[in-house]
Amino acid sequence: MAPLWELFQRYGSLRVTATMAERLGIVASPCLPQPLKALSGQERSPLKALLETTLRPLSCPPTARQ
Repeated sequence: MAPLWELFQRYGSLRVTATMAERLGIVASPCLPQPLKALSGQERSPLKALLETTLRPLSCPPTARQ
């Protein structure tokens, strides 16, 4: 989980968490009120890799979500 904590430190936990929710399809984009913004462009690359390699296998399958 160290990579996630590094992203929290670098970009702030609110922005990282909002971006995760958008990428996982839990919320529509943009999900934060202005002037707040989720991660964009190159900022998303490390989060995408983290979701695909570490966090995605831990998430519930779509049919199990309620």
